[in-house]
Amino acid sequence: MSVTAIALGIAFVIFDLLIISFVVSEILDKKNDKLREIISKKHKILHDLKMHIFKNGVGT
Repeated sequence: MSVTAIALGIAFVIFDLLIISFVVSEILDKKNDKLREIISKKHKILHDLKMHIFKNGVGT
């Protein structure tokens, strides 16, 4: 597999995780603010990782 294909695969997995974490955080919004805050932090970490992959490539 090419590096581009691997990078796109990783990006799609991260994108799916972002959607899942967003949906879960919306569900928990009414139930538990502490859990929502933790998920929000993980959402930001995943977003930063995705941006790093797009800017620098996979191998760096």
